Amino acid sequence: MSNKKDSYNVENQNAGRDINNIVICQRETKEKVTLPSIQCILRKGKTFKGDFSKKEPEWVDFEQGFIVERKEVDGIIEKLENEKIQLILGAPASGKSIILKNVGFKLANENKDVYAVELKKYSRDEVKLLFNNILKLNDEKLIFIVDDAHLSIENCERIVREFKNGGSGKLIIGSRPTEEILGVHPKKTSEFEYLSKIEVHAENVAEGMIKSFLKVEHNLSGERVNTIKNIKRYEKDLWFLSWALKAYDPKKNSVEEEEIYAKIRDSIRNIDTGKEITAINAEDVFLPLSFFYRFEIPIEREFLEEQMGIEGTIINRLIEMSEIVETEEIGRNKMLSFNHSSIAELYYGAYQRYPSFGKRISNKILNQKDRNKYLENCLFYKYITTYPRNAVEVVVHLRKTMKESQGAKILEKLTKCNKIQKSIEEGIKREKDILEIGKCLLFILQAREEAGSKLVNSIDIGDLSSKIDNEDDILKIGYSLFYIDNKEVKKNLVNNIDIDALSLKIEKEENISAIGECIEFISFSNEKIGLKLVEKINIDNLLSRIDNEDSIKNIGIFVACILHGNEEVGMKLIDKFSKIFENEDDIEKIEWIVSCISGKSEKAAVQLVDSFLKKNEKQDIVRIGYFLSNLRAHKDVMRELVLNFDIDILSSKIQDDEDIYAIGRFIWDISHASEEVGLKLVKSIDIDILTSKIDKEMNLNSVEWIMASISYTSEEVGLELVESVSSKIEREEDIVKISLCIDGTLRVNKNVACKLVENIDLDIFSSKINNDKNLNSVKRIISSISYASKDAGYELVKNIDLDILLSKINNEADLGDILRCILEISHTSSEVGSELVKSIDTDILLSKIKNGSGRLLIEYLMLNILYINEEFRLKLIKSYNKTSLKKYA
Repeated sequence: MSNKKDSYNVENQNAGRDINNIVICQRETKEKVTLPSIQCILRKGKTFKGDFSKKEPEWVDFEQGFIVERKEVDGIIEKLENEKIQLILGAPASGKSIILKNVGFKLANENKDVYAVELKKYSRDEVKLLFNNILKLNDEKLIFIVDDAHLSIENCERIVREFKNGGSGKLIIGSRPTEEILGVHPKKTSEFEYLSKIEVHAENVAEGMIKSFLKVEHNLSGERVNTIKNIKRYEKDLWFLSWALKAYDPKKNSVEEEEIYAKIRDSIRNIDTGKEITAINAEDVFLPLSFFYRFEIPIEREFLEEQMGIEGTIINRLIEMSEIVETEEIGRNKMLSFNHSSIAELYYGAYQRYPSFGKRISNKILNQKDRNKYLENCLFYKYITTYPRNAVEVVVHLRKTMKESQGAKILEKLTKCNKIQKSIEEGIKREKDILEIGKCLLFILQAREEAGSKLVNSIDIGDLSSKIDNEDDILKIGYSLFYIDNKEVKKNLVNNIDIDALSLKIEKEENISAIGECIEFISFSNEKIGLKLVEKINIDNLLSRIDNEDSIKNIGIFVACILHGNEEVGMKLIDKFSKIFENEDDIEKIEWIVSCISGKSEKAAVQLVDSFLKKNEKQDIVRIGYFLSNLRAHKDVMRELVLNFDIDILSSKIQDDEDIYAIGRFIWDISHASEEVGLKLVKSIDIDILTSKIDKEMNLNSVEWIMASISYTSEEVGLELVESVSSKIEREEDIVKISLCIDGTLRVNKNVACKLVENIDLDIFSSKINNDKNLNSVKRIISSISYASKDAGYELVKNIDLDILLSKINNEADLGDILRCILEISHTSSEVGSELVKSIDTDILLSKIKNGSGRLLIEYLMLNILYINEEFRLKLIKSYNKTSLKKYA
């Protein structure tokens, strides 16, 4: 996003005990938000006794060794020397948040200034405010830790992008490995894609946790710990493991799930406050929270107090004890959540197992319905219909978490209800975030097409286009349109957008890929408006974007998107881009960009050929072939590239490569791009060297490829290889592989295939057929040879031992295979076919017909045997008339 005029005050706040937080105040609204130091996050000086059982680790826990330090901690700290930004990836409950806090703890002990943003504890407005000001703190000594990036992808992408270009200090980001974070989205590059990454796994620390806990809590030796049978079953989820350890009874040698969930239930009913105050029973509070936050959906505090009748004092005490988290943002009520979705998942499991657990709240929600069947749906129904303002958030979170399939099922059930549909419609009207609106519309459509289509068609075009006009983030504008799966609605929306205002936003935008993608999605939605939008943007502005961007991939996307919006303007960028492109050495990036630009304008891609031709020529034949195969849909580009190849270089690569499968595929790709170049290439190959390679090859499938590709390109050269290939065929025992090899050549050049089979010793072939037990394989080889050469097929069939063939037919259970083999032999030689049919035992054939063959197959058999041998057909009819099959006679 473009930099706006500084409208914030940034001040230090001394919280005592060497803890310096940074307080950020927005001048216009006077809203304040604190960027806490790691000491504040870890409550340094607030507690003095370490513990294994805290919901969130504290300074004292690290000091007293209650946290098992992982090897990744030192790895991250070491990387800070050379890496400005690091990405720490881990599945839910893998321990990544503990690692990040441990990194902060160690760095703070080295007198480093470390600040942390735990995104689940901040509202959307607060996150924007914090990130905007992190970028303004001009101090290279600062270290920022951001956790749970998957909860605010767009904001995190922005801070990564802008931190790369001008942020001071170091940035460490923790996240779950979602599609957006990993950059696998087919339409979008990710700012996280090229960051230094460390992946963490729960299993790496589980053993240390188990031994440390059991030694301190129960004084168990390592040897005794090893006798506990199933504790490691829980090591993939550290929250589950921690509860398993809490539930462990030292008198036993195992921890069962029932014991874990019983421990969770009892703990929720009796939360120790650590003071001389009555313990808290939180089962009423935690039931709705657990059902929602397993999908990382926060819930309105008002819902618990007003609708569920829960006392605010209990909620306040739980917040004070860090059992739950409260956030608040402009225009929204206070929201409640757990510290982690895995906690919610475990609590949810306890509520599912114990019908009386949370009974007061479930009875209030269910209204006499069956708890196991309806509690979840009734809870979501009540929340969405009572507070439609939260409907969009609920829908989006149900689909975007790592429990996507479970969320989709809930959403499918909910959207069958008209009242829910109306609530979502109202929620969309109230929602200001256009990206969330777009996702909501898409997810409803995916959950239930009828409801999704109805919802999209109900959109107030004027209202949504007004929200789009008010949005400064052009990438959000683009993706909000991308997610709406209705061409007419998208077209009407774009017609209503203020294009003049949008073009000004684009000119101010610094992110080149955001510009490109916004323009592309506008063009996808409405080609005329896309054309008009690109025309409005100053060409010098667009050219300057290329000069200011370091990532060649981002430039490539930018140019491709401009080409899609307006090819004429895009072509003006190609000259500048080609000069940069010719300096790129990463062949994967080159291939990706060429394919991307080819998809938008083959004319532009053709103009780029000179800038990457030499790089492509330097690759091995597999890589060049792969590049060409990716361009098959873009014939002009593929042909231009091949026409400019140096034949001598390609020929030399073929001579040096021993993989004839790769050689065959390569020649095939070259010839399909340009028959003229393919012919020159094949004629330049030393036939003796190629023959030698074929002789050495053990796999006949590879021989098939080289023979087919050369025969397609040049019959003359194909014929020169016949002797070598026929020799390989004679040595092959698998007649299916032989038939495939012959068929491959037959498909591209019948003359070469004919010469090939005529060059084979048919006695050897008939011997192979006699030795093969599979009737279908026999049929295939006869078919291949007879189609290549009628004469060779005729001679082959005459040489087959009919007694052996009859034995195969008698042993074959599949009537279809029997019929196809008989017909193939009869087609090749009517005399042999007739003789074969006469020799078939009718009783055996009748028993096969009785055993489950379909009516059509039996009728087909009777019809075709008429043409093969009338005498046998009459014999078969006579036998039919004595059985239940006489209706087919």
